[in-house]
Amino acid sequence: MGKTFDTLLAIETSTTELKLALSFGEDRVVTVTDTVDRSHGQVIVRKMTDLFNSAGCQVKDLHGLVVSSGPGSFTGLRIGLAIGKGIAAALDIPVASVSLYEVAAFLLRNHPEPVLVMVQVRRGEYLVATVHNSNVDLHAVDAVPENLLKDYLRERPVAGIGLDLNRLIQGANVVVPRINFSPTDLLYIGRHKLENGDFADISKLEPLYYGKSQAELRFEQRHGQAGQ
Repeated sequence: MGKTFDTLLAIETSTTELKLALSFGEDRVVTVTDTVDRSHGQVIVRKMTDLFNSAGCQVKDLHGLVVSSGPGSFTGLRIGLAIGKGIAAALDIPVASVSLYEVAAFLLRNHPEPVLVMVQVRRGEYLVATVHNSNVDLHAVDAVPENLLKDYLRERPVAGIGLDLNRLIQGANVVVPRINFSPTDLLYIGRHKLENGDFADISKLEPLYYGKSQAELRFEQRHGQAGQ
């Protein structure tokens, strides 16, 4: 039987919403979800302090950390990851990295068909991954420009995370226009990883990012083939 991780902190900074969750005791959880007007760095330490105070425990009590790797706001994610890596190094505790696609796969685990999950990474550009049966292949993510979304999606089931698809796409087969997730979802997935020994290497832990050599070229190849 794997090690238990009763006291865990989850950090999510991929969007303008700061999400934190702290589990302690056997089954108690406190959370914070707060809109960040400017920078996560200006509020995250204060919010974490408030979270620990409300739980009546301290940072040194942590057994592990769960951090979101995005994709999303590169600056926001770097702040969250930097804080998580700093705590993990200081306390010598393990970290689980959880992507937004893994959160979507968990929340859509009962959907019978594969679902395309979209995340906006910059103006006019979206990263799309396929989730099915709680699984996602993070090596098969496409970067799709907004003007080609309709052709790319066709009639396949699609969901959005961090954006509202009803406002973005007309006539698409939208399963969930906006996946709303709690920091406790991140905590649940991360705990499962930690208990199974799936620890992130903090020396290599970075925001989930797909450059031209990966997602865009893969999309261009697929789109070109589809148009032939």
